[in-house]
Amino acid sequence: MGWISMLYLSIGMTKSLSSLLASLPLFKNLQGMNLDVFTRDCQFITARAGDVIFEDGAPADFAYIIFYGSAKMIAMQNDRDTIMNFFGRNRILGAPLMKSETSVYPLTAIALEESGLVKIARKTFCEAWLKNDVLALELDRQIIETLQAFQKSKAMNRSSVENRVADLLLRLHSSQPKELGDRIMIRLTRQDIADAVGSTVESVIRVLSKWTKENVIVTVDHRVELKNISRLNEFLGG
Repeated sequence: MGWISMLYLSIGMTKSLSSLLASLPLFKNLQGMNLDVFTRDCQFITARAGDVIFEDGAPADFAYIIFYGSAKMIAMQNDRDTIMNFFGRNRILGAPLMKSETSVYPLTAIALEESGLVKIARKTFCEAWLKNDVLALELDRQIIETLQAFQKSKAMNRSSVENRVADLLLRLHSSQPKELGDRIMIRLTRQDIADAVGSTVESVIRVLSKWTKENVIVTVDHRVELKNISRLNEFLGG
């Protein structure tokens, strides 16, 4: 276990799960409300980079909200893993599957880095989370955003590598809480980006190197900061 996980685990041991949830943007409109109802039969878990959070085909008995760190969703296509999406802090994994007791996970979720998640039991999710109007609205927004991102990425399959990388970075930037600024807080390797846009690592490196020289982006510790969003939008016709 890394030092980040140890730090947050120690925090989790001294603070209640409801206190941890209260610090997430998802719960900013529920300040002052007793959040214990949302944490029944839930637990705080940690994952290292590469750890499987849940696996394709396994019973979907839990949803997960990312407290810190990030994860990727992958599917097996043509005998290779394909990255379907990335998720960072405040994002919920598995939410659409909670309404059915016979659901299985259609994708595999893997931690991209040291991560902490709140593991939410199906019963609690259905009886508390989905019945709260504020949370239900945010859950619907996240689900719609994920579906739109998938449809858009499929539509761009024949676009240039630059267009596809620009689209990915802009989507990840827009999906995270605005208070995080223009730095994408998901840890992305060149290989992850290449897998997500259906290109080679070499092509992605050329694109990112060019944009770095042009001060369109800056990358520190595999986290990309968008320095010129207008320039990236030009690749999408914006």
